[in-house]
Amino acid sequence: MKLSISILAVLAALALAACGSPAQARLQLEITSPSSRVETADPELTVTGIISDSGATIKINGESTPIGSDGAFSHTVALPYGASRITIAAEKAGATTANRTINVTRRLMLNVDAPEAISQVQEDRVTVQGTISDHAARIYVTGRQIDVGPDGTFSTIVPLHYLETVIRVSAVLEGMDPLYTLLTVTRIN
Repeated sequence: MKLSISILAVLAALALAACGSPAQARLQLEITSPSSRVETADPELTVTGIISDSGATIKINGESTPIGSDGAFSHTVALPYGASRITIAAEKAGATTANRTINVTRRLMLNVDAPEAISQVQEDRVTVQGTISDHAARIYVTGRQIDVGPDGTFSTIVPLHYLETVIRVSAVLEGMDPLYTLLTVTRIN
C-alpha cells in the first residue's frame, strides 16, 4: 500500500512538472556580410544578415535596425582606426536572444603604383604615384611633403642624381604609426 501511494505521488509530481511553461523559441541569426574577422581601409562597414523571425528586434552596437518582411536587415557602421567590435543582438519576447560579434580592424593603406619597388629607367628622373586610403594623411616622398587629392591620389617627380636611388614614400596620419615603403630605382645609360 505504501509503495502504491509513493508511486502515485511521484507520477503526480511528474505530471505537474510537465505542465510548466513551454520551451522558448530560439531565434536564428545569420550574418551574411562581413565575415567574423575583417581588415579594411574603409571608414564604414555595412553589416547584412537574416533573422528567422521578422517580428524580432535587431540591434547593431545598441542601435535598432529595420528588418524586412523576409527577415533581411542591413546597417552601416562608422569605423574608427584600429580594432573594433561590432555586436549584433536579435531579441523577441518569449524567444531566446541570439548574439553575434564581428571583429574589424581599420587600417591606413598606402599603395605606390609607380615605379615598381625595384626598377630601371633611362631618364634622370622618375614619377612616383600612388594612393592613400585616407586623403587626410600627409604623404612624404624623399622627405618632401606631397599634395594628396580628395580621392587619395598623389604624384610627384623625383630627380635621380645617382645611378641607384632609394626613394622613401611615407604616409602620416595623426594618432597612427607612420607607413612607409622603399623604392630602388637604377638609372641605366
